[in-house]
Amino acid sequence: MALGAARARIVGSIVREGLTVMLAGAAAGLALAAAGARLLTHLPYSSAQSDWLFYAAAAILVVVVGLVASALPARRAAAVEPLVALRCD
Repeated sequence: MALGAARARIVGSIVREGLTVMLAGAAAGLALAAAGARLLTHLPYSSAQSDWLFYAAAAILVVVVGLVASALPARRAAAVEPLVALRCD
C-alpha cells in the first residue's frame, strides 16, 4: 500500500494465495481419502467405499474455514496505515 496498491488488491492477493494452498490440500485429501477407502473395503464391517457426498462436504468445509481464516487477517492487515507499518520496521 505504501507503493500505491489498493486495499482490495492487497486483501485479494492474500486470500488468493491462501486459496491455492487450501485447494491443493483439499485435492490431496480427497485423493488420500479415496485411496484409504478402497483399502478399507476389504476389512469386515467396513463402510461404503465411495461416500462422495461426505468427501465433498468435508472438502468444502475445509475450504470455507480456510477462506475465513485468511480473509480476516488480510482485512486487518489492509486496515493498517502504510506510514504506521513502515515506522514499526
